[in-house]
Amino acid sequence: MGYADSMRISSKSKIAFNILLDIAAHTKQGYAISMPLISQRQGLSLSYLELIFAALKAAGMIQSHRGPGGGYSLLANPENVSLKDVVRIIDGEQTPGK
Repeated sequence: MGYADSMRISSKSKIAFNILLDIAAHTKQGYAISMPLISQRQGLSLSYLELIFAALKAAGMIQSHRGPGGGYSLLANPENVSLKDVVRIIDGEQTPGK
């Protein structure tokens, strides 16, 4: 059994991964996406999103843009983003079988 097979994925990590997918789709089209729009689309509170966005931004996965058309865009290359990375960012390092 591999690392990913024994890794628990929290709902917060799953949400963060879905947020990254949403941001990646907009980044690919050349747009930033606002936190209120993601809040509405994902059905999550802004305060909960702020926690997730802070972790993703600190990890260098996303960047923020101010002003008209501002919001968030993906900083990392989408092909290099894995669920394992997101779990480490959101939930911290996990050991196999935990």
